[in-house]
Amino acid sequence: MNIRMKRDFSYPVPGNKGIRRTLPAGWVGEVDDEVGAAAVEAGAGVDTDKEAGEPEKADKPKPSPKA
Repeated sequence: MNIRMKRDFSYPVPGNKGIRRTLPAGWVGEVDDEVGAAAVEAGAGVDTDKEAGEPEKADKPKPSPKA
C-alpha cells in the first residue's frame, strides 16, 4: 500500500515484544497493508492509491494524413 503521512504514526513491529516503529509526518512511501490500513483508520495517513483513483485514458491526437 502506498501512503502519505499527515502526522506521526507509531506501530508495533510484528514478532517483537514491545518494539515500535514510527512513520513520520510528511513521509510518502510503501508500507505493509496492515500498517497502512491502521494508519489510514487512525487518520494519520492517506492511501495515495485510492486518492489518485483510476488513471484516465488520454486521447491521442490522430496523425495528419500525408498527401
